[in-house]
Amino acid sequence: MTLILELPDNIEAALKAQAKAQGVSEAGYVRTLLERDLTGSTTRSPSEPSCEGSAR
Repeated sequence: MTLILELPDNIEAALKAQAKAQGVSEAGYVRTLLERDLTGSTTRSPSEPSCEGSAR
């Protein structure tokens, strides 16, 4: 699934900063947050590898 989000500038800046701090792409960071929220998983942090290669 591909989603396009319109984010306010301050949210975009925070997203970029958090992703950079975790060492992942913005898409990877958001994907990890969604996976954690939707599956109830607390076992993987955004800094742990996920399917980074599948970002579109």
